[in-house]
Amino acid sequence: MTVGDVLPVLIIGAMVANYADSLNAAWQTFGTGSLSYGAINYPGASAFGPLAPAVNAVLTLAAMFGGFFGLKGLVLIRKANNGASTHGAEDYVWKGLGHLFGGAALANIPRMIDAARASLHLVW
Repeated sequence: MTVGDVLPVLIIGAMVANYADSLNAAWQTFGTGSLSYGAINYPGASAFGPLAPAVNAVLTLAAMFGGFFGLKGLVLIRKANNGASTHGAEDYVWKGLGHLFGGAALANIPRMIDAARASLHLVW
């Protein structure tokens, strides 16, 4: 084993051990501050009237799955480091980065909804 084999494993292992900080760092690349963990109380859900608690519950579940996708991204990056070859059929590094940043965005779904609404000029 060389240093090039061991070092990436140690870095990814540290990212998994400090998963909350890793996901928070990925989210901060969007330039929106830090992640919050816990039940989501989205202010826009009040427009749905009596269904607002259900909307908040679905958003909380989506945020939970964002955490799983972020962890899957770290595992895929680790898999790429192991030299897993699919002969050009799949690139684990880009797929892992997509899962990591997509998971970070999904973990903070209320801010992503607000950003999409502001970008697309949606009024709902």
